[in-house]
Amino acid sequence: MERRSFLKFFVLLLASLSLKLRSKNNKSEDIFFNHGVASGDPTHTNVIIWTKLTKSSNSSIQVNWEISDNIDFINIINQGQTEASGYNDFTVKVDVKIPKQYNGISVFYRFSCNNQFSDIGKTITLPFYNPDEFNIAFCSCSNYPAGFFNAYKEIANNDEIDLVLHLGDYLYEYDKNGYASENAAELDRVSIPSNELISLRDYRLRHAQYKSDKDLQLLHKTKPMIVVWDDHEFTNNTWKNGAENHSLDEGIFYERKINA
Repeated sequence: MERRSFLKFFVLLLASLSLKLRSKNNKSEDIFFNHGVASGDPTHTNVIIWTKLTKSSNSSIQVNWEISDNIDFINIINQGQTEASGYNDFTVKVDVKIPKQYNGISVFYRFSCNNQFSDIGKTITLPFYNPDEFNIAFCSCSNYPAGFFNAYKEIANNDEIDLVLHLGDYLYEYDKNGYASENAAELDRVSIPSNELISLRDYRLRHAQYKSDKDLQLLHKTKPMIVVWDDHEFTNNTWKNGAENHSLDEGIFYERKINA
């Protein structure tokens, strides 16, 4: 009886482990890359690639990434696998090594999960030596409810631009009636969430809304970006221990800063 009990327990244990593994890598779960792809912070040898998964469950899942020297991905020059989890809101960031022979040359990248592929992105490392030409575009102060991101589209479509430097205010923290939101409803660009950003969830929702913009998605997938934060990524007129737009009823400023 003891042997039978042990075997029964062992079978149940294996079944439980198998169920957990299936739930973590559920092949039938629909996966979407609704927020595009992005690359940034290039060095002479590496570049960070990014994406965000949209999925129904909160279980962690394995995501594949590939780098190719051509948009057809026939020749893979680097590849790997990483995990997306609810802890990071199913965003993925990978610091990718680019082979030396492709230094300063455009390469292509993509992600896949459950047989679904992301958009294909294009990126570049910083040249080792002084290039004949390497052009940087500057941008800042992108307030989603104030209007469309036409400047992003123009930068993305300019083949002479190699790198984008965003000087801050990548997003704005105000509520739906905040600064320059008078025409937001007419433009179908009302801020999400409707409240001012304070919690981690608030900041994630606003970042996700910005990343849903097609012109911003186009820019991110065609050019690497270096981002410098200013104040609205946190809240207006931020300083070391507080901000003009942070009041006592909005909690501890340090916690808000960490959330941002």
